[in-house]
Amino acid sequence: MNRSEIQALKTLLVTVLLLLVASTLLFAQSPPQVITKSFTPDTDRPLQVKIRGDGAEITLESVARSRQGRARYRYDEEHFSGTLEWEPESNRFEVFLDMDLLGFDTDDEEHESELEVLLPRRPEIDLDVSLKAGIISLDGEQLTFDNLNLSLWAGELKASFPTLSNKVIDRVEMDVKLGELHLKGLGNLAFEELDVNGFAGEMILDFRGTLSMRREARIDLEIGTITVVVPKGMTVQARVSKLGFLAQVNVPDGWRRDGRYIYSPGARRGEADLRLVIRGGIGEIAIEER
Repeated sequence: MNRSEIQALKTLLVTVLLLLVASTLLFAQSPPQVITKSFTPDTDRPLQVKIRGDGAEITLESVARSRQGRARYRYDEEHFSGTLEWEPESNRFEVFLDMDLLGFDTDDEEHESELEVLLPRRPEIDLDVSLKAGIISLDGEQLTFDNLNLSLWAGELKASFPTLSNKVIDRVEMDVKLGELHLKGLGNLAFEELDVNGFAGEMILDFRGTLSMRREARIDLEIGTITVVVPKGMTVQARVSKLGFLAQVNVPDGWRRDGRYIYSPGARRGEADLRLVIRGGIGEIAIEER
């Protein structure tokens, strides 16, 4: 290779390098935007928290030793936008999260949409969250709910209730159309009726806890697996409907069956601590004692 060819190769390499640098700068992602909001609710009235979103990872938990709540939304402004609003007159905190026309993938770090809400422990909370795609995570430690409604079209819903709540809720609703639902510590949540609905995916409902009261849970899933965990010694009555041989039902040893009804030892119709109404389509239904 002569000198002119070497010089031409050097020029080509420099040109390619400059093009790579230029393209990197051109398509570099802008840093994520952050919105924050603080609010101090009236503790003598229920705090209303309403969240509506297209796509996001939403985390809700309590804030210790403070009457003030806080919210932080971190997002990619090219694809997402959001508003955080506090209305002290109505003791209401609202969040609206919008997304451009693109699929939301929780593993895609280039399209960030993360909302964190810290809730004060003092007031009773009316929590209403509805999300089209993403993740909803609720840690109910030291929180008292006046109403509770969580809804997700596609993704994962996780809620845990590690501490006792003595406020009785008439009805709790959880809805995941496509994806996974995992509820822990339901035995600490004072509800009279629980409705859990979905189309396809996996549901795990853990009723272990320390609260003693009679309650009813209605669980409906068209395609997938339903696992219900109950503490040993709890009296349980379950009415199970399934789609013929396409759904398998497993119960602990020692439980008895009477048609569509299943009873734990010592349980009688209409007198159980926990009444389950389970409707499964294609998949598996399992009740476990732990």
